[in-house]
Formats: sequence, C-alpha cells, structure tokens
Amino acid sequence: MNKIRVIVEKEWDECFRNMTVLFSFIFLPLLFAALASGTVYMTSRTAAEDAGMEEIEATMGAVYDESQGPDGFLLYFASVYLTFFMLLPAILPGVFAAHSIVGEKVARTLEPLLATPIRTTELLAGKALAAVIPSLAASWSGVFLYLFALATFLPVELVAELVSFQNIFVVGVLGFLLSVMGVELTMIISSRSRDPRIAQQLSGLVVMPILFLFVGQLAGFLAVTPLFALSGAVILGSLDVALACLAVKLFDRESILTKWK
Repeated sequence: MNKIRVIVEKEWDECFRNMTVLFSFIFLPLLFAALASGTVYMTSRTAAEDAGMEEIEATMGAVYDESQGPDGFLLYFASVYLTFFMLLPAILPGVFAAHSIVGEKVARTLEPLLATPIRTTELLAGKALAAVIPSLAASWSGVFLYLFALATFLPVELVAELVSFQNIFVVGVLGFLLSVMGVELTMIISSRSRDPRIAQQLSGLVVMPILFLFVGQLAGFLAVTPLFALSGAVILGSLDVALACLAVKLFDRESILTKWK
C-alpha cells in the first residue's frame, strides 16, 4: 500500500502544478451545477405558470408518476439532472490518465520508475487511484452545489427527496465504476501509444453510455429502476475487472525499458 500511496502523491504533485488541470477540476463542477440548476429553475417556472406543461408531460409521462402533479414532475426532472454529473468522473480522469504513461515516456520519467522494485499492479493501481479520487471529489462537489442551488427556489422537502438511496447509488456507484473504466481504457491505450492526445480522445468514448442514459430519461423512453441500476453495476464491475487484467497484461515494462525511444 505504501508504494501505491507514493505513486498517488507523485501523480497529484505533478498534475496539480499544471494550472490547466487545476482550473478544470474547479471550473467544470461549477459549470455543471450552474447548467443543471438553471435548467431546472426554468422548468419550475414553466410548471408554475402551467405553460407548455402538457407537451412536456406528454413526452416524459411514461417514466414518472403523473398523479403527483407538477411537484412529481420537478422531482423526476431534477433527479434526471443528477445523472448529468456522472459525466464529470468520466471526463476528468482523462486529464490524468492520458498522460500517465505516454506523458512520462515523453518526459523520460517512466523508465527510472519502472527500474524500481514496484510491481505492475501497484504502479497501475496508483495511477488509477490518482485519477479517480479527485474526479469523484469534483463530481460530488458539483452535486452538492446543484442541491444547494435547488434549495433556493424549490421546496426543501422536494430537494430532500432527491437524496434517495437509488440516486446516491446511481451517481456514486455507477459513476465510480464508469470512472474506473475510463481510466483503465486510457491506460491501456497510453501504454501502447506515443501520443497522449489519442489516448485522451479514445477514452472519451466512456461518456457515451452516460449521455444515452441522460438523454433517454429526458426523452421519456428510459427509466432508471433499482433493477436497472443494480444490473448496470454488475455489468460495469465485471468489465472493470476484465479491463484491469488486460491493462496489466498489455503493460510491457521490459519493452518500455529496453526498446522505447
């Protein structure tokens, strides 16, 4: 564990010296919270004025309980935008992981590290944790800002209902598993690539399932149920384990030490 902790601290020390990285982790949660809360606010005004609600409910009525009226709709709509914050732990790890292998290759700092008595699993675990932990922290910071903003114009009781076990599970557990998947994919690509930009761009594909989930709920053809969330966690967890094994297998440290130029 000490070796993994050293890798994590090393990655954080290097990455957070970069003002672009630091700015991304501060600015993006603020932007996401502003966009999500602003959209819910405009929708709440529409619901209060009952203007255009029939069209909105006709679109989304299949996935929420219409008998609850405008409050039920706002609760559902606000919970959908919690899914929006799952994009952060999928996007931000690319800032770290895309440079975790290739970036160090270019800077010639990876070879001395590989020459030390550290196992490949420890090295990759340290780099993965260094990317995932601050990304999840930024995601939850955005969620707290979003809930705080909602409490300024929605009934507190309604906002409290958003903090349900299902919502916490979806944003927390599924967000974590997607974040790990993004990091693993990036490290797999990075370990075989000379260009960190390629790794970062390809790792962005992990946001596609989140966008599908988010748009599907807004369009009214997809509902997130406890069974859906649990099934998603099992599938993502299995994929994460498989990708972790593949990342270790493909990381050829001997080739990096002797052949990479």
